[in-house]
Amino acid sequence: MFTPSKTETREQVIDWLSTQPTAYHLTFSFPALTNHHETKKLLDLLITHLNRRIYKGRYEKGLNYIEGIVIREETNSLGTDHYHIMIIDRSNSLPAFNRFNEIIEHQRHLFHGHSKKNHIKKFTLQEYYNDDDTNGLEIYLTKNFSAKSYSWLKAVDSIGVLTDNKIIFGRDFF
Repeated sequence: MFTPSKTETREQVIDWLSTQPTAYHLTFSFPALTNHHETKKLLDLLITHLNRRIYKGRYEKGLNYIEGIVIREETNSLGTDHYHIMIIDRSNSLPAFNRFNEIIEHQRHLFHGHSKKNHIKKFTLQEYYNDDDTNGLEIYLTKNFSAKSYSWLKAVDSIGVLTDNKIIFGRDFF
């Protein structure tokens, strides 16, 4: 079986990411030493709450949910992970930027009160843009393919997709 190189795979992933109807780029950070299981659990829970808040009954009936592509990155200096999410809007049903930012902040704040350690420390929501097709964000988000500490499989597995209630990666454990 042929396995493309990390460089070839990265180029293919950049091309794929750049074709998505991305509306927003969302980044989540966690307190130092929050383990991988907790970060993913918190993010899955937040995504479920965001879906309920934004889509209400349409989400509960399985008609709408936030779509996106997720990149997990290790933050070795803090002993935790952080996540980048390219939020996809195929149906123009996502809230406007300011409203979406408010909804995320409100939901994040609800979690912060439950635990001093296991919470989402901060997030950054940005409107997506791709100046002159430079794929700057896509190149940045695929840097795991250039990292010496990442094997080809680990780099591929650091890419996931949002489903209706959780993020699915190739492998959940490294």
